[in-house]
Formats: sequence, structure tokens, C-alpha cells
Amino acid sequence: MALCKELTEYRSKIMKLLCNDQEIVDLITDTPNSAIPNRSLMYKNIFPYAYTPDVTKDTNNYLCFRIYIPEVQNKTFIFFVIKTTSAPVMGCGLI
Repeated sequence: MALCKELTEYRSKIMKLLCNDQEIVDLITDTPNSAIPNRSLMYKNIFPYAYTPDVTKDTNNYLCFRIYIPEVQNKTFIFFVIKTTSAPVMGCGLI
């Protein structure tokens, strides 16, 4: 159960970091020097899953990511993979 709580925290932290990144916000909004943090992009253009949840008729920029945890080595160390719609990022974390 603790791992589910941590996954939610990781997703939230990643969403906040993406909304605070100037280059990412500029690319998604298609506006140079956009105001950051742009939290309005959360669940509108940036999604913590590998798909956009709603069918849309409009063309827009989206960033989707998903966290995979292929193994838990012990109660304090996990291996995780963050996959985006473009390329995966791997890392390790402490619980």
C-alpha cells in the first residue's frame, strides 16, 4: 500500500516539475517565455498516464508519461522507469 502512495507522490512531483520547466511550457503552449509555473497544463496538456483520457477534436500539444516499477529490491530501494511519449528515462529511488 505504501508503494501506491509513493507512486502518487512521484506523479505529482513530476507533474509539478514539468509545469515549472520553461522549455516544456513554451513548447506545449506554443508561446515563448510563457509564465511559469503553468499549473493549468495539468490534466489538460500534461497527463500522468500514457494516453490522453478524452477524445478531442482539436489539435493540441500533449505530454504523457507513465511510471513503471519492474522490480522492488527491498523495502528501501526500488528500480523505476518513467516512460514518456517520446523516450524512456530510467532511475533509481529510495523509499
